[in-house]
Formats: sequence, C-alpha cells, structure tokens
Amino acid sequence: MRFKKWIPGIMLGAMMAAKVTVPVMADNINSGSTPPPIEFSRVSSTSADSSSGGDSGKVYDFKDSKTSEVKTVTKVWDDSSSNDERTIPDISISTEKPRKSTLGYGITYYGNGLTFADGSSVNDIVVNSSGKIVSGQYKELSGSLGWYSDKACTQKVEIGTDGLPVSGVVSDLDLYAKPKTFVLKTGSEFNDLIPKGDSTNSSSAVTDVIFTDKEKPADAELVDVDADGDGGVVGWLDGTAFYVSSQTPGQKILANKNCSYMFFKNKNESKSLDNINHIDFMNLDTSLTENMSFMFKYLGDRKKLELDCSGFDTGNVTSMESMFDTTYAVRINVSGFNTSKVTTMKNMFNNSQYIRSLDLSSFDTSNVTNMYWMLRSLNLETIDVSNFNTSKVQDMSGMFNSCHEVTKLDLTNFDTSSCTDMDGMFINCKKLTELICPFDTSKVTDMYSMFSMLSNLTSLDLSSFDTSKVKSMGYMFKDSYNLTRIKLGTKFAFVGTIYYLPKGTWYASDDTAYTSDGRSCTIPNNKADTYIRK
Repeated sequence: MRFKKWIPGIMLGAMMAAKVTVPVMADNINSGSTPPPIEFSRVSSTSADSSSGGDSGKVYDFKDSKTSEVKTVTKVWDDSSSNDERTIPDISISTEKPRKSTLGYGITYYGNGLTFADGSSVNDIVVNSSGKIVSGQYKELSGSLGWYSDKACTQKVEIGTDGLPVSGVVSDLDLYAKPKTFVLKTGSEFNDLIPKGDSTNSSSAVTDVIFTDKEKPADAELVDVDADGDGGVVGWLDGTAFYVSSQTPGQKILANKNCSYMFFKNKNESKSLDNINHIDFMNLDTSLTENMSFMFKYLGDRKKLELDCSGFDTGNVTSMESMFDTTYAVRINVSGFNTSKVTTMKNMFNNSQYIRSLDLSSFDTSNVTNMYWMLRSLNLETIDVSNFNTSKVQDMSGMFNSCHEVTKLDLTNFDTSSCTDMDGMFINCKKLTELICPFDTSKVTDMYSMFSMLSNLTSLDLSSFDTSKVKSMGYMFKDSYNLTRIKLGTKFAFVGTIYYLPKGTWYASDDTAYTSDGRSCTIPNNKADTYIRK
C-alpha cells in the first residue's frame, strides 16, 4: 500500500497504531458492498536518527493482512521527552486516495484504443456530491460498446444518458471504453450462415464470397457472422454475392482461431456450396487462426474456382488437415505460407485433381508429424518437396498415392528416421520412371503396397532400407511389372510370402539365379547385392 503526504501529522504519508483496522476504498462502484478492511500489526520499532543528536522520532514497522509487505512509519514529536519516556502512540492510517479535484470526484474516460470526436483519447470531468458535472463535459465515443471499470473490459459500469454511472459516484473513477471487435464466428458456424442454393433452384446459390470493409446497404438483410455479437462484422446477400464486412474503412476482419470447415461443402446436404467460384480474401486477417482443417474440402464443383490464399497469415496455424481435400479448384496459391507451427498435413491436398501447379517452396515442415495422403491423386507432372524437413514425420502412408502424371521423385533430402508407416506411399504413380528414396526405415513397421502399380518404373534402389521392424510387406511390388533391377542392402529382409516381386529369374552380381513366382522369391535376406531380372 502506498502512503501519501496528504494525511496530516504523518511523516512519509501514514499514521498507524500498534494494531488498527483500516477502511479501504472500493475499486468497483457497482459492487454493492464494502470490502473487508485491512488490518495492520506492529512488528518492530527502532529509534530514528537525528542530526541534532536527540530523540526526535520513533520508527515503527507494520505488516498488513492482505499482503506480506512491511510498511515503515516514523512518528515525530515536538515535545521535550525522549523516546524511552514515551508510550506507543495511537496511530491511524487511511487508504483513501486524495480526490483528483477539490470540486468533487474526478472521472477519467479512456478511449482504450478509440478516440473522441476532437481526436483525444482521454476525457476528464468532475462530479460534485449532488451528482452534477461541475468541470469538463461528457463526450460521446464513436464505436464504443459501453464503459468498464477495468482496462480489460470485464466489469461493466452502467452509464446514464448524462454519461454518469447510474449507481452514483462516491470516489474518483477511471472508466475504459470497450471497442467493437471484428472476429468472425468459428469456421463451421460461419459455414452454416452462408446462404446456400437449393438443389432444385441453383440459380439462387451463392457464387461469390467477398470480405470487405464497405457499409451494409440499409435495405439488405443482416446476417450475424460476428463472434461475440457486438456487430463488428456483418454479412448480407446481394444477388448471388455474399458480402462479409467490418463496415470500418481500413479495418480487416479477423478470422476465428478455429476456421475448420469454413467453406466445407457437405455433399449430403440438399443445400450446399456447389456454385461458389470466387472468394475474395483481401480484407480477411488470419493471424489469429490456429486450425484450418477441412477449410475448403469438396468446394467448387464448377471447376472454375481459384483459391488465392497467398495473403494468409498462417504463423499460428497448427492443423492443415484436409484443408484442400477434394477441392474442385483449378488453382490453389499457397505461396508464402508460414507452416512452422503446423503438426499435421494429413490429406492436405488430397484429390485436388484440377490444379496444374503447386508451389510448396515456403513450407516449413519441421514440426509436422503426419503426411498421410498429403499429396494423393494430384495430376501434377512435377512435385517439388526438396525443401521439406520430415525429421518428425511418423506417418507417410499414401503420401504420393495415385500421382498419375509425375515422372520423377527425388526424395534424397527426406529424413525418415521417425517414420513408422509407409503403407502405399507411392502406389499407382503410373508414369513414375525415376524414384530416389535413400530412406532410413529402421522404425517402419508397415510397407504394404509401398511400390505397387508403378508400371513404368524399371529400377529401384532399396540399399538403405532396414526392414527389421517391418510387419507387413503384402503387395509391396504388386503390378510393378516392368521392374527389372533392384538393389538391396544388408538390412533388407523380405517379410511374408505375398510381396509380389515381379515374376521371373533374378540374377545377382555373381550371376547366381534366384526365382520369383510373382508372389515371393528366393532372393536371400540381409545380403547386399544388385539383382537383375532377365
């Protein structure tokens, strides 16, 4: 507790008794009750120093009951007695602060980020005991949603038409304005509010979603898309365009922490987002967003949709699972994505068959643990993942599954030391002619169909593979019938009897012949060599 000089008869601002009860000013004028007093007790006393050499005062230390602090007070006498001759005096303390003004109680209104009409951010008035303003003038604050007794705006103070607290004023008071917020509802809640066309009347379906700062027309029906209901963000339908606006020039809309399912098209609903072919994200700020899972899944049946997400701030996003899963977009721009906090990219671009390029050069995958089906069924001729840090990835199953058009995959940079699942990792990459995968597979337990249906692949180097923990190799090479060269290492052992190494005679480097019946083979385990099928 801080002691002020304004209390008469006290040096250093306070007077105390050996044990006294002290009144305390209430912090919240709407509390309706007076808080319990603070109790002080004396813990020590010593003589004060005096330049004159006499006993001019006594120093008393007190502890208060609400904190562990010790307050020191010096009592000064003007008599001729010494300290030893005096008894402990009666000392009292008040915790009330002095008024800001001698005219009455001062009220300070803080804009809390907002400004008054005159450009100021603070307004002071003085109110007398009769509740009349005797100094200053109450000012309206544009954009304010009320006044609060704390800066965090958790304790609201009811204000009358005159700008004064309706419960009256009994002490100096600081009031803080609560500005409007501009945060959208969660992704799924927002999705429910997008006007959807009926399957029987597709002409009424929304084709455009536009994030803007322009004012809603007076005759437009309001769609409440605001997270806390304060009207900071509004939506309305104009023809087949759905506008979402902050209605404040220069003010961007803040996407919710949870944007999952935001534009998800539920294929099981009679009303869906089939016709959306344009989304303008220019006035959307995603810096708060942590979850973008399923954000655009199944969106855009007309195959005209271009998703330019290059302006997204993804620095706080942890999940991008199925973000563009089976999206019917012809273009997806994720250049500039900051994915440093992302832990899952499961199904992220799965089955986005209509895109013809994908720039992943900005991706930081150092914290990603799941890449299951991440790039499955993309009709891309090239897939550049050379910058990927995969040191924490545990699941790579189906990662490149059915990438029919890709001809070369160089995964030299892949750190697979944490990976346990490579099930179907390259299955059905029909045009793949070159695959470089010097993997550390020491933790892998599942290689089911890993190299199955690679109909144009002729050579495979698996010399780095350690299969000591693999439990499943079923169909590992199934229908990779043009495979004629395979290089194995000392830690490679075949598992089971149905891994489907192409049928024929395989010759070791010393011309020893080994036979495959199309399901299993006689090639020895854990023997480093290159085997050629003739």
